[in-house]
Formats: sequence, C-alpha cells, structure tokens
Amino acid sequence: MYYLTANIRFEVFGEVEGAGWEEILSKVYLGDMWPNLLEYGWLKVSVFGIYMTIAAVWSSFVLWKRMRLDMADAEIFGMTINLAIGMAAGNMLWSLVETGKWFALSGWGIVLGGFWVVWDWSKKNKFDFWELTDWLVVLALWFWFFGAIAYGPAAKYAVGYAFLTLVLIRIIRANYRKFGWYKSGRVGLTGMLAIVMYAIYEIVMGVIAPIKIYWWGLTLSQTLGAWVIAICLVTVYLRGGNKFKFK
Repeated sequence: MYYLTANIRFEVFGEVEGAGWEEILSKVYLGDMWPNLLEYGWLKVSVFGIYMTIAAVWSSFVLWKRMRLDMADAEIFGMTINLAIGMAAGNMLWSLVETGKWFALSGWGIVLGGFWVVWDWSKKNKFDFWELTDWLVVLALWFWFFGAIAYGPAAKYAVGYAFLTLVLIRIIRANYRKFGWYKSGRVGLTGMLAIVMYAIYEIVMGVIAPIKIYWWGLTLSQTLGAWVIAICLVTVYLRGGNKFKFK
C-alpha cells in the first residue's frame, strides 16, 4: 500500500488504512523506541534522552582528556560546543529536507554537520584533520552503538552494524600500515573507511526500511551515500600514494 504526501512517497508493508504518516513512521519503521521512564505533564524522561545527556558529558570528557596536551582547555571547550552545534544544526536541516520536520533524528545530518565542524576547526587551528578524524570516528561509533541500544527496537539493525564497524575499524587501525595498496601509511584511512561503512548502512537501510523517500529512483540518503563512498574511496586511493593514470 502506498501513501503520497507532498513529495514524499511511503511504501508500507501491511494494512494501515487511515493512519497518518507520523503514525506510520513511528509504528512501522523497524519498531518503536523504549517506553518513557517518567511522564508528568509536559515532562517526559526517556531512556534515549538520559543516554544522550550522559553521552554528551562523557564524550566531552574523553575529548578533553585526549587533546589537553595539545591545546588549552578553553580551545577544547570551544571545539566541543561547536561540534555539538554543528551536529544539531546538521540534524535539523537534513531532517527538514527528508521529512519536512525540524526535529526528526537524522544520521546523515549529524555526520555531515560534525564533519564540517572538524574540517573547519582543523584548518583554523592548524591541527591535523586526518589524525583527528581517525580518532573521532571511533568515539562516534561507540556513541552510535550505545545510542542504538538506548533508542530501542527501532534501531535494532544499527546495534549490530555499529558493532561490526567497530571491530572492522579496530582491525584496520592495527594493520593498515602493512597494506600493500596503502603504500604511504598516512593517517586518515580509518576515518574515511568508517564513513564508507556508514554510507553502506544508509544505502542498505533504504532497501530494508518499509518507508522510502524517493529521489531519482533512490532515497535521498542512498544517493548521498553513493557519492560519499565514491569520494572517500578516491581520497583513500590518493592518500595511499597512488595516482590515476590516464592514457
């Protein structure tokens, strides 16, 4: 059964006659969140909300501990605030494009917003962007893994995939300088491959998910994912000391 709302086409498995798209989105899209722990008037305390609060504090501490030898506390604090603002802004903008709502949860928005802040901050502070990215993606993957658990059954695929990506990235980090095709051994490989893994996840989820936003035959996230994979793989190839040869 198909539902057409504005430029968004929803394909729903099962009978949901008369349901609005918000209800379809919350009930059919791979399951639900965990129930709220506390509801008192307008106040609602969820497992995911508690996790996000704890994770934000923990991530800030880990970031400070990792970078305190390279820069002043004020600079680390400024980067942390900018990173949070960038990810929040990216999430809202991408959610608006994808769903028409400002406050839906958007993985791509968070990734792109965070990536832009790290790139801009590294240039302004003359910090090695690639080294920082290699380290931050590991933090982000743990954030994703535990966040998916805290979110509930709706994120069941993300739990397994995030764990698989963590294992793969750990193996690559320990061995990438031995790869014959990556002759330079330069940092940045794990960061790019982690982003590639996330892009693959978005592409696969566009196939699995019963709700689809079509964009030239693909979902918007699938289209972006394909471009991101191509850009990251070309970047890895060139940073590995390889060159394209055109006859």
